[in-house]
Amino acid sequence: MRDIRFDIQKAILMIFVMVAHTIGHFNYIHILTIPAFVIIGAYFTKIKETDNYFLVIKKRFYSIMSYYFIFSFISFFFYLARNEITNVLPLINCIFNGTVLGDLANDTNFNINLPLWFLPYFFIVMCLQDVGIILSRKITKILKFNNKNTIFNILFFVYVMIIMIFAYYYVIILKKKSLIFHIDLAMLTLPLVFFGRIILPYIIAIYEKFKNKIKNLFLKNFATFVLSVVIFSIFYFSSKKIDYIDMYPRIFGDSFFYFLSFSMISYIALFLISDLLSNILYISKLLAYFGTISLYLMAYHMPSHLVFLNINLLFPKQIVWFLTEYNTLVFNVVLIIYMFLFSAFMSVIHKSIKYIINK
Repeated sequence: MRDIRFDIQKAILMIFVMVAHTIGHFNYIHILTIPAFVIIGAYFTKIKETDNYFLVIKKRFYSIMSYYFIFSFISFFFYLARNEITNVLPLINCIFNGTVLGDLANDTNFNINLPLWFLPYFFIVMCLQDVGIILSRKITKILKFNNKNTIFNILFFVYVMIIMIFAYYYVIILKKKSLIFHIDLAMLTLPLVFFGRIILPYIIAIYEKFKNKIKNLFLKNFATFVLSVVIFSIFYFSSKKIDYIDMYPRIFGDSFFYFLSFSMISYIALFLISDLLSNILYISKLLAYFGTISLYLMAYHMPSHLVFLNINLLFPKQIVWFLTEYNTLVFNVVLIIYMFLFSAFMSVIHKSIKYIINK
């Protein structure tokens, strides 16, 4: 049975992403959003011992990178319609280098659908996870210890730390340029995978035991609410002490280890909030639906923003003036709702085309 709490989490994360791209960038948004997607992805990764690694990578490439290239080329037409593209070469360079390549982005001076950088990054970090799982399993078999799970967890942890330390030295100490498809960022943030795959199942199991001990539904929800507020408050006020941080390795600086630890803490708060919202019937269903199309929300919220900028072609000037000049908050709320609806509409088109092709 599908656990809608994780779909609710993805919908909440997309709201945060859209807030960052409309109202403004805040530390706690960057600490919460992308790391949480990685943690969720790691939690749901299932690789059997009999699985062929190359087939696993092939499946990942199809499920993530095929969408990346499709969305990138579709985004091209949105920019073309706004006469923002005069040379195709920077477009091709950006798409095949991972859209935004840190330092290289300054050389190309061209960002095609900025949020799409997440997809190649996510693909790489999941592939690194798969390699670690397969290596740890093979070494565990060779060692022939009784407690195989503990040995596997230790080996996987060692693998993650080696990769992260190498990337930390390369990016932050040597200050090298970003690698293609954000390989360096994927290596740096690999501990998020360890948290999602190894630690999170234990946290959820402990939480479920704690919740089952409370028989009264109101007290159960109240306890969850208090826990989520306490954890989120710790995360929020701690994030205020960190210098500006983003998902680009070159500006992690001294905040890198704070970033990792606070992103894990913030995810626990997010999980608790999603557990509370899952009990509210209509809100949970709506959020769960948008969570299932989070890939399309990620891909289309920026192109939809470009379309929305031409709002003056659709509405009277008085309404446009009120939204854009008089009440910025109303404008941003309307814009975010529009982004969700536009992305949902595009997901229906995609799925319809896929259905017709398969038929």
